[in-house]
Amino acid sequence: MAGKSRRALVIGLAIVGAIVGVTIAAVLSLNAFTWSCRYDDEIAADQRAAIGAVALDFVQRATGPDPTATYELMTASTRQSAPPADKLAAYYRERMEKVGPVQDWRVTHTYVVKLTGITNDLQAASCGKTSSPADRVLVAVKGGAEQAHVLVEGDSPHNRMVFALWMEMEGGRWRLIEQYIRAVTYLGKGATDFEEMAKVEQRDQHPLNAALLYAQAQALADRGPRFQLGIASRLVEGFRTVAVPPPLAGEPPFAWNADGEQFRVLSVAPGAFDDDKGRNRLWIVVTHELDPWTDNAVPERKNRALSAAFRKAYPSYKRQFAGLVIRAREKTNGPTFNIWGTVLQDDGDAPNDGHGSTLVP
Repeated sequence: MAGKSRRALVIGLAIVGAIVGVTIAAVLSLNAFTWSCRYDDEIAADQRAAIGAVALDFVQRATGPDPTATYELMTASTRQSAPPADKLAAYYRERMEKVGPVQDWRVTHTYVVKLTGITNDLQAASCGKTSSPADRVLVAVKGGAEQAHVLVEGDSPHNRMVFALWMEMEGGRWRLIEQYIRAVTYLGKGATDFEEMAKVEQRDQHPLNAALLYAQAQALADRGPRFQLGIASRLVEGFRTVAVPPPLAGEPPFAWNADGEQFRVLSVAPGAFDDDKGRNRLWIVVTHELDPWTDNAVPERKNRALSAAFRKAYPSYKRQFAGLVIRAREKTNGPTFNIWGTVLQDDGDAPNDGHGSTLVP
């Protein structure tokens, strides 16, 4: 985004004005069924060790020099639907390059679940401590063999990463059905930390900050479509209570008019990046759409005009965010498009902070 490389660490999953997070039960079949679930110490030590060994092996292969070695640990059906070797390797390498080296991969939680009934449809089963709703999780389960959901976490220089793995017994061995990779902390803070920050901003009547912090909390609580933390629904409800201010309320794109300038804003979301001094900071990322340009001075001028309008409308953003990342996205129907980004920090804007690139979505 600037003349020197900046590492993108986490991008929040929300667009302000839209409710983020869909409960796992909402996307799975809800036919009548029964299930049993054991977690962590409730699982026999030898079974838990066997599951954990395969889970760690999978993660180490996925993040190692040859990610295609993970094929051997997949179920037959997963191997058939998996991408070819070059794309699979690129998938893992791209994700790990964004976060840097990860150390101390370890299994943090294991759930073993069994579905009984006449249906083979996917179901949502509740697991965990019955006495603590926050410690309950919803996991996907299907009819047939016993299945396991495993969380494997590791530490990067900037945050903690998690693999959420769904596995089942096949041919007498545990094999992978699906996996999901996500960051679970940023700046040493997890989902509940950002939730508390959002509540403070909401109390102090800074709804934009509150909405973006709730979005970051939901991003850090995300474990993929087959595993939902107990706090996920609470974060969604918290987001719903925020009175998001115009012109960001409703569904994007947002039409902004400021000082005679017209803007078509596609999204406003939290983003985590290194700054020019090597510090890890939380930013606001605003993406807007422009007609195709040939002179990069055009998007640069619009980016700075949008930044000035944003700062005037929402001066309180500086309480929680390091600055603004304004991205002009070329309006096109083709498979590629140009983006011109401008980074504007609160502690002084560097000249000529933008640069263009061609992206393939």
